[in-house]
Amino acid sequence: MILKPNMVLPGLTCPKQESVDEVADATVRCLLRAVPAAVPGIAFLSGGQPGELASARLNAMNVRFKSRLPWALAFSFARAIQQPALEIWQGKEAHVLAAQQALVHRARCNRAARRGQYNAVMERIGKESAPRDVSSAKSSMSTQSKPDMCQKFVIGNWKMNTTAAEANRLAKAVVDGMGIEDSVTVAVCPPFPYLALVGEILKGSVSRLGRRTSIPRRKARSPARSARRCSSISAASTLSSDTASAGTSWAKPMHSSTKRYGLPWPRASM
Repeated sequence: MILKPNMVLPGLTCPKQESVDEVADATVRCLLRAVPAAVPGIAFLSGGQPGELASARLNAMNVRFKSRLPWALAFSFARAIQQPALEIWQGKEAHVLAAQQALVHRARCNRAARRGQYNAVMERIGKESAPRDVSSAKSSMSTQSKPDMCQKFVIGNWKMNTTAAEANRLAKAVVDGMGIEDSVTVAVCPPFPYLALVGEILKGSVSRLGRRTSIPRRKARSPARSARRCSSISAASTLSSDTASAGTSWAKPMHSSTKRYGLPWPRASM
């Protein structure tokens, strides 16, 4: 289980904004009191924080409390990673490469914060190396696209909150956006009703088709098995009613936690 809470933050309109260390202290103190050590990791939501501030606060937690934390502290930011890139992009084709670099920069900063290695120098270097025009963005991106030792994967899925037309547009946007790029393997995992639709669109492109985990259907019971089950239920009901009249607690159904967590079987109250 991965817990995804917000940090303990002051309100956005609060006149007094606590320092980075104060937010880190309050957040870790709250988690140590409430979250069991068996939880493997905590991935913070950004909660409307600016990108640099979210990175600084996460970094402070990993620096100040590293030896005391029973779980890993990581990030599950959306706005704090995407907002700078969206502000640069503005829907303009000429800004795409610069926006991509801004997205990569924020991801690197948060990776460093996850390790307790983030600092203000990273932000200054990122701003100084940011492309000032489209030509410099293209040249810098080309120098960074050298082959890596390990293959990179980007896999995305979406839930049943889209129509077929929206799934169609999204799949085409992925194909158009990837072009002939092959340094990253991209896979799209649509909901089951749109698998065939999205698969046709992805044919011939560098993008792959995947599917989300599906639960196999249970086999239908045979008529004889169903009859046996019904007779068993009837016999159990008769036994429960007889036992209830004898003044015991056997008539009460066993709680699901008894099965799930191995709790003791309820005793008869004589």
